[in-house]
Amino acid sequence: MQTDDSPPFQNRMPPVMVNIEDQNAKDITNLIGSEFGNRFILNLAPKHLKYNPVSDIEKKLGPKMSVKYYLYIGEQKDQIHPLFLRIPANITVLDMMRLASEADPKYKFQAQKSIKGKLYIYEIFGIANDPEDEKFWLLHIGSGNSSIHLTTKVSPDEVYLKNNDKVVMWYKSAKIN
Repeated sequence: MQTDDSPPFQNRMPPVMVNIEDQNAKDITNLIGSEFGNRFILNLAPKHLKYNPVSDIEKKLGPKMSVKYYLYIGEQKDQIHPLFLRIPANITVLDMMRLASEADPKYKFQAQKSIKGKLYIYEIFGIANDPEDEKFWLLHIGSGNSSIHLTTKVSPDEVYLKNNDKVVMWYKSAKIN
């Protein structure tokens, strides 16, 4: 029975408990909408509804591997931005870069194909290649604890990563032909 000081929906809507840490906003909306015939009030803090691509990957089945991804800026590595990822096995550098850009906006990048059809990265972290100053984003790869080496003959969509690889995109001076 409804009293004058109780909300009008109190006796009609059973309480619903949803663990929003394990759900995304669409799932929660669909769940609550179906429970109450699409007539409901939803008041959830936005911090709980963030899409987390990294945890999305961790929930997927299949083998995973660890990769270290770095952005180096400057000849002497004036700035270093590390990101440690656990990603699906059998993935290219380009795919790993896409996942990194979803996990952290500082890793957002722009790429395009050259006249020869080779994909190259021309902007990361809001810093674009500067042909006049001969500064470019260059891909370096290393395995385990070995030193990194410049990869000029293959593009990021052709390099498949292995467990414990180190990927470095380094913005520095270079002569590009």
